[in-house]
Amino acid sequence: MTPKQEAYCHAVADGLEPIDAVKKVGYNPAHATRQVHRMDNNSEVQTRIAELKAIKHIQAKQKQGKNVSVDKLPTNVARTVNALEFLSNTYNDIAQPMKVRVQAAVAALPYEEAKIAPKGKKDGAIDNAKKATSTGKFATLSNQADIFGTNTTQ
Repeated sequence: MTPKQEAYCHAVADGLEPIDAVKKVGYNPAHATRQVHRMDNNSEVQTRIAELKAIKHIQAKQKQGKNVSVDKLPTNVARTVNALEFLSNTYNDIAQPMKVRVQAAVAALPYEEAKIAPKGKKDGAIDNAKKATSTGKFATLSNQADIFGTNTTQ
């Protein structure tokens, strides 16, 4: 995204009309309507505007002393607030470049797929000791066969 596009996003998020925002950030006023049309068709610009509006919405609620819950936010705002949802939307968006989609998928992977950690030496030793107490010649009294109740005679 170019610096002018970023400035345009901030201007629109602040409440400026798109035609006025284009003129304010330095685009040619004679071609303002054409530039507004380009900005409206640019998904990256529209996503950034939604993000900035979400941030401003949350900041306004926090200034009023209200606690902001993601569940109570409008759907388009909540999508940009929840990081995992944002990553999910990014890697599912076919309009995004493949590099960006892959980076988003890699970042979201640890939170979506559980990975079982390998046991360390101490954990393995503790498990082996527990197994040894239930079988073999080192079994504890409660795990040994009932040798006192047998009727073996010599």
